[in-house]
Amino acid sequence: MNLSTISSDLVGLLGKLLRDDELIYLVGNDIARPFEGPKKSVGELAPLGTDQRFYPYPFNIEYKEGMRSQIHVYFPSMVFVNNDVVEDSVVWFDVVVHKELWLIEKRLADGTIAKLVRPYEIVQNIAEIIKRVERDTRDLKIDLVSFDHLGVNANYQAIRLEGRLVSWQ
Repeated sequence: MNLSTISSDLVGLLGKLLRDDELIYLVGNDIARPFEGPKKSVGELAPLGTDQRFYPYPFNIEYKEGMRSQIHVYFPSMVFVNNDVVEDSVVWFDVVVHKELWLIEKRLADGTIAKLVRPYEIVQNIAEIIKRVERDTRDLKIDLVSFDHLGVNANYQAIRLEGRLVSWQ
């Protein structure tokens, strides 16, 4: 990755996440059955949107307003080969969810209701998106290396999915 494209690369990565319908429902609907609520538009949830939920920077640990889910994607560290080429980069996907929204229900094909954990479902979707983008476009390769639970504040908990950026073309 080149230093001159880090900004656009990060926004592009957020865009790849925003193309996934299931992720939009999980992050955009703050209800117990997020898949039965209205689908919010990508423009609403995207960076600078009217109901922004996808951010290119870390979560503000002082945020305690409302009940919502958010995804924060950013590069916390990089190693340079020379002044403008990044040799090694870590990317963090922080899935931050209000404690009241962790448990959800999803209607299965057979009509039964499954109880699920929202942030785990979001992490699973992020991993699937990364695999799909790698398989379909070959322009991005991220190796997922860890999954950590983070206590954020009195109202929010998070799951951090850490990846190593292997290649980006």
